[in-house]
Amino acid sequence: MTLQEVVAHFPDARRNGKGYKARCPVHGDHDPSLDIDPGDSGVLLKCRAERGCTTEEICGKVGLTLRDLAYVPREAAAKPQGRATIVATYAYTDATGTVLYEAVRFAPKDFRQRQPDGKGGWTWSMQGVRRVPYALDRLQGEELVYVVEGEKDAEALWGLGIPATTNIGGAGKWTPECSAALVEAGCKYVAVLPDNDPPGLASGRQVADDCTKAGLVVKLVPLPGLPPKGDVSDYLATHTKAELVAVVKDVPRYDPHRSVAADIPLALTSLADLLDKPEVAIDYVVQDRIPVASVCLFCAPPKTGKSTAVRAMALAVAQGEDWCGWRTGQGAVWVFAFEDQESEVVAHFRRMGAQPDDPVQFFCASSPPDLIPLLTARAIAERPRMIILDHLGLVLGIKDFNDYAQTTTAMQPMIALARQSGAAVVLTYHASAHSQREGLDAVMGSTGITASADNIFVMKRDGAQRVIASTQRIGPALEPTVFDLDPATGTYIRQGTKHDLKDREIGDAILASLRDAPEPLTETGLQAAVTARRTDAVRVLRKLVGMGWVQRTGHGGRHDPFRYVVPDTSIGAPTGTSGNKREPTGTSNGNLREPVGTLWEPAGNLMAGGTNREPAGSSSGTSTSTSTVLVPTSQDGVEDDAAPPGGGFTTLSNGATVPVDAVLFLGDLDERGITLRAPAEPGDACTCTDVRLTTEDRAKLYRWRRHLPVILAVAEGRAQ
Repeated sequence: MTLQEVVAHFPDARRNGKGYKARCPVHGDHDPSLDIDPGDSGVLLKCRAERGCTTEEICGKVGLTLRDLAYVPREAAAKPQGRATIVATYAYTDATGTVLYEAVRFAPKDFRQRQPDGKGGWTWSMQGVRRVPYALDRLQGEELVYVVEGEKDAEALWGLGIPATTNIGGAGKWTPECSAALVEAGCKYVAVLPDNDPPGLASGRQVADDCTKAGLVVKLVPLPGLPPKGDVSDYLATHTKAELVAVVKDVPRYDPHRSVAADIPLALTSLADLLDKPEVAIDYVVQDRIPVASVCLFCAPPKTGKSTAVRAMALAVAQGEDWCGWRTGQGAVWVFAFEDQESEVVAHFRRMGAQPDDPVQFFCASSPPDLIPLLTARAIAERPRMIILDHLGLVLGIKDFNDYAQTTTAMQPMIALARQSGAAVVLTYHASAHSQREGLDAVMGSTGITASADNIFVMKRDGAQRVIASTQRIGPALEPTVFDLDPATGTYIRQGTKHDLKDREIGDAILASLRDAPEPLTETGLQAAVTARRTDAVRVLRKLVGMGWVQRTGHGGRHDPFRYVVPDTSIGAPTGTSGNKREPTGTSNGNLREPVGTLWEPAGNLMAGGTNREPAGSSSGTSTSTSTVLVPTSQDGVEDDAAPPGGGFTTLSNGATVPVDAVLFLGDLDERGITLRAPAEPGDACTCTDVRLTTEDRAKLYRWRRHLPVILAVAEGRAQ
């Protein structure tokens, strides 16, 4: 084939120097990565994408063979060789009937062109010949002309009384001169009937475009029901002339701005219609982390604890309890453990406090080859809330996890499982143990795996702790966050982000330095006592001042620098070691107990995936975070911003309950405030799920609002 004949198989090909650039048909890239260039002995196809598709793959996708890429030698092109026999000739004439050249068909099937040599013979060349549409002399005065691909098809239509034409050389060889010749012949309407293959469809669009530019009214008519590579002769083998005419009549006029003229059963929605639809809130199985109908990867190096983490998540969802401090939407969970022994899985759920009526079902065996089709069918019928597959490598069934095409194709059934069943599909997978690899770079294998997932979580070891971070398409990304593993229950306890934990460490050092100092310290003095970057120390110091834990005096000038001190009796200020400062004594009315601990302590012993029931095998001596709170009995007649009314104190721990009329005022609380679970039924008690100190100014927090019962966090401690 020639370069142009090969290029005709790539409809989106565009000129690029001496060759062409097109989208590779193998991996379906968005930006053209395929080079089509002339070589010494044939056409060269080179995919420049990372995958590097082979020439055989490219040819197979567009109906070419490697032999098609080779040039036809000039002598062979000039004259047929061997025992080739002429079986048909098709004369191309001018408007008066004078033969300009002929298309010659041979057996075995082959085509060549020749022109009269002026001596009664033929020259097997097209050099210097004016190109015209086929049967131009018979087209004179015909207003409607059908354009087909090939002289044989044109003659088939002439046999039915339908004026038809084509161009020399097959698909992709129509020229503007051919369109102009139709106009000169008196043609007004053109129906283009392309062959049913990529080159044919591309050629049909080219003919339609050229004829439209020439001022003709055009219809592009892909015939229905054609076999691959079929043409109008194939259509007429099973249809009548009347049926053909009816198809042409029903097709709308060709629009150059559309890819094809025929109606396509593909529904598109306008932006206006989309904007008219009500906004739908994201439904999460695990708040901000695991959406419904999503595919989520939970990745970690081997023996890091990813199976332990997702099993804790499974029980939390089944019981409707928090997982690692995030709320869950209760529902049935299916756990597929392809590697772990059944006894190991059962023992873990016992330690976590699982009950017989918890809606969790298990599959503890090797993955069957037809798992995903069977699982999809059952999930659509039963609608579980979450499906956990541990792990992905035993489900995909592919050999090369670094192959983009293989992994992308293998992940499609996972996406279909999630979208069709509405379940959150959580897949455990391997991550690199190299600490320098972060985010998606830490996930093993091809990017086809991560690209197919909605949210990706990566867990790594950091000493005895675990650090989890996420990259999310849905919901806010999780910055690196530290977790402790409770060995008694096999659940994780969220300690805070690495950034927050560092701030707490710096804050503790600042408070300790100020308490031990004999006099107020300047920033320079604090910097000498605190081992931290100056910018970090100053930032945390400003935060402590804003919260009321540290008082600042001075004007900040050279002669009167800022000086910092821990106030003697600030509400909620931390008690310290012996030093120059008095211990806080509370208030004169005795309503406030002496605070214990520091602001920077983590949120207490909140077990991820745990429940209010005592986990089996747990120790009764486990420390619990407690907080002294004030539960007012009446707020009638109390004005806004007035001091809180008197009332009795009680000590809350995680899982404790308070009366339903005790409501946390959230006006100025942030994530370190006390969290209460709302009652399930009117009259029930609220559940205290997260006892922490606040991080806002106490003066702002302890406001009393009319008609709002309030719980006031006074201090946090640890009961041994």
